[in-house]
Amino acid sequence: MDVAAEGVKNFEQGMHLRTLGVRLAQGYVFAPPLPGSSFLQLVEAIDPLQAGAADATERKTKRGGLAAAQLKRHAGGTS
Repeated sequence: MDVAAEGVKNFEQGMHLRTLGVRLAQGYVFAPPLPGSSFLQLVEAIDPLQAGAADATERKTKRGGLAAAQLKRHAGGTS
């Protein structure tokens, strides 16, 4: 089972979580809450190859918000 830490606000918290074996985290240290279009721009900046897949996922889930796959990718900032 994977555990995702939420609310990581600074670099020190992220590093401490790594020492505890937590591989997934999200919070303001990575990015504030974003609307879908801004999130896709962030994904594009981080990994241009995955952005195409994220665009397709967002089109499919426009009414339902961000897809779980996108959230997992975003949360994986500490791994």
